Amino acid sequence: MHPISLEPYTERVYAYALRRTFSQEEAEELSQDILLTVLQELPRLKDESRLEPFLWGIAHRVTLRFRRTMGKRRRQMSWDDLSAMPAQEDDTPGEYAALRRQVAMLSAQWRDILVLHYFDGLSTRETAARLSLPEGTVTWRLSQARKRLKEESYPMNETALHPVQLYIGWSGSDCGPDRLLAITSALSQNLLWLCRETPQTVEALAAHTGVPAYYIEDALRELMQRDAISEIGRGRYRSEVAVYTPEHAAYFSKQVSLFTPLAEDFAVALRQLANGAKALGHHTAGRAENDLIWLYGIMAMVHLEQTWNPITPPPHPLRFDGGRWTYHGYVAQPGLKYHYSLNCMCSHNLGSRGTYSHTVYRFGGFAQRDMLCDTQINLLEDVLHGQPVDDPVTAAQTIEGGYLHREEDGTLLVTPAAMTLPQYRQFCRLAEDAFAPFMPRYQAALRQFAAGCMQLFPPHLSDAGRRLCAYVFRSAFADPLREAIISRSLLPAPTKGQYCDVLVQFK
Repeated sequence: MHPISLEPYTERVYAYALRRTFSQEEAEELSQDILLTVLQELPRLKDESRLEPFLWGIAHRVTLRFRRTMGKRRRQMSWDDLSAMPAQEDDTPGEYAALRRQVAMLSAQWRDILVLHYFDGLSTRETAARLSLPEGTVTWRLSQARKRLKEESYPMNETALHPVQLYIGWSGSDCGPDRLLAITSALSQNLLWLCRETPQTVEALAAHTGVPAYYIEDALRELMQRDAISEIGRGRYRSEVAVYTPEHAAYFSKQVSLFTPLAEDFAVALRQLANGAKALGHHTAGRAENDLIWLYGIMAMVHLEQTWNPITPPPHPLRFDGGRWTYHGYVAQPGLKYHYSLNCMCSHNLGSRGTYSHTVYRFGGFAQRDMLCDTQINLLEDVLHGQPVDDPVTAAQTIEGGYLHREEDGTLLVTPAAMTLPQYRQFCRLAEDAFAPFMPRYQAALRQFAAGCMQLFPPHLSDAGRRLCAYVFRSAFADPLREAIISRSLLPAPTKGQYCDVLVQFK
């Protein structure tokens, strides 16, 4: 085989790269990558007559790899620092440059055929061979792509200059912050926002964001892998993340009036429950009475919702990582409350003894603290039951975390309140007696709340709406009812900064 020179192809390769990138700098880098890869792989070419398909096949593979590498950086730049977008500096006439930008906004099935046929000069037969498609399909898509250029490639939408910012979170089990990494970029968040109600095409998303379609496609693939977006039909994408908007916040604020008329009934029930709990003999950790009464209240609501909650929450779906959880997002706008405030986190020692749970509630000024692990719950159980502590390392960690306190005489005090299983069962009976007389009225308020709230969710996210409404059973107590009770001086406020947590034996 004679030595092969790539010099005749350098300009064509650069032109190829320029049409598939966002700036001259990227085009130069991509064309160099293509030519270098071709040189490295030339020994595999056995037939010189096949050089051109060999070269363009490599160009296609290298371009895909290049986009994956550059796409993340370009997406972040496109949204998070618009001023840093490099200017397009070339000698292409204005009309041609505008057409190329329009083509960039088309999705791959239309864009690739246009580029191969019109920009690379391939016939329909050659284009069909390159894309492994029937020639009739190529002819039809060329016709459709031309129509889309005329009818659907709109100028950059004004939302591209004012991208929405979302706070993304999750609820459910077996999930951690690393699950959110794929959907925290600015572009990903805005795709979730644009697809939240009506399925969108890649072209529409490109027009709304001002980001070329091939970057949109990369982001959509990542979001689909993370169960955050799904493809509905061919080429239409829909968000699977419930995004709470200022409309949700306004609804929650307005519906406070459904619950506050029950403030006096709740205050009476809380006093009755607290008085009955004094006879249980459980571990109170020396907590102040005004803190215990709110702990008892939220524990009562968690128990009572099994019987009295009129909204049954659907189970969280099984996700890509094997856990059951769902995403949710909030429009980042200071001062808005998208739900009634209550944070509840629970851990168990199921991995070892399987005897106790530790639950932390955060509301009304109570502070949040981390969950206990298996060995720490076991250690607290031993201290509660008078057993010797034989794990000094775990004891030191638990003391440092504030779950154990060493008294001056050396004895250890468990700082969360705690109940044995018999004590907890008696507590639940006390809660039922105290709250049952007015629970039907509370149910009615919850049904009325849910009827309006569900209308704020698109049909495909109705399960997310039901979960939110179901959670209001306990969060309405923790937020609007608590505020009404305190503002009317029916009960004292909890001590600000204290913890509201409890250990409960379940076996």
